[in-house]
Amino acid sequence: MKRLIAETKKRLLFVGAILLIICLALLTACFLKRETIKEQLAYEYLLKNGDLSPEQAVGIVANIRQQSNFDTSVHEDVVHSTGLMCWAFGREEQLSEFAEAKGEEVTSFYLQLDFLLEELSNSSEFTNYQLMNFHGYTIEDWEDAQSPEDAALIFAYLYVRPGKLNETHLMNLAAEIADEVPSFTEGSQVL
Repeated sequence: MKRLIAETKKRLLFVGAILLIICLALLTACFLKRETIKEQLAYEYLLKNGDLSPEQAVGIVANIRQQSNFDTSVHEDVVHSTGLMCWAFGREEQLSEFAEAKGEEVTSFYLQLDFLLEELSNSSEFTNYQLMNFHGYTIEDWEDAQSPEDAALIFAYLYVRPGKLNETHLMNLAAEIADEVPSFTEGSQVL
């Protein structure tokens, strides 16, 4: 009887371990799916609402993923850094003013995409035109970007202007997102 109980315990532990592995795999898949959905929504929204090429839209989405992983409330180590693009140094205040003027929460995903597009506009009443020649790249390079990887890198230098940039990682993100772009438009509605 003791032997039967010991074997039953071993089998239950084994089954429990297998179930735990399955649950962890499912949770991981759900998290990755959620991230892909946000990439899709951002890509489609930027294409519909901005004067952007598909390559530029993917480049921006790659930068959002690298900056905040689509967390609209993230605060980096930099004081007062907020949102999808980790806006700081006065830009977070402009984001707040923009949200207030629109009557929306500052953490709204679409409001922050609108703010990003507003910053790319040189006719904004809320922000300063944020693209500037930097690190050997020009606004003309941005306008002529031929690949998602180039667009991601150029956008990072002209808009994000990081102190340090892992170019390889960013370009890999852009390539990964670009590989998913065809699935974004198949059967999905553009917002």
